[in-house]
Amino acid sequence: MPDLSTKSLPHNLLEASKADVPLYAVGLNVTMQVKLLAEYREKLKQVDGKRFSLLSDMMAKWFKHYEFSVPVMHDPLAVTTIFKDVCKFKEDNVFIGLENNERAVTLIDDCGKKIHYAESVDVKEFFEYFLETVFKI
Repeated sequence: MPDLSTKSLPHNLLEASKADVPLYAVGLNVTMQVKLLAEYREKLKQVDGKRFSLLSDMMAKWFKHYEFSVPVMHDPLAVTTIFKDVCKFKEDNVFIGLENNERAVTLIDDCGKKIHYAESVDVKEFFEYFLETVFKI
């Protein structure tokens, strides 16, 4: 279950895992499936000019700076899972490694914290919800 946040800030995820609340995670293995492909970018052109123009300009700068060819909708997917069941989650005990070869590695381990992690996503359902909810299209 690779995740950018785990790789860059493993201590933060470890601290969050200590909370006495149900934890849900959406890793890069799932979010890499929700790419803002041309068909979805075309739908965004239906949004009124000023709002889409701003979004389009911001995306262009972001792509150029990070040398992306297609954006991945990581944060929108994570937020969407709060409101709509677009991902299938699996429950397991997870431990975040902090040292040496295990640093920032998510391990399935009985001594870890129970966590729900996304195994798959319904990409079409996500984009339908995202475009309808955020952009009203």
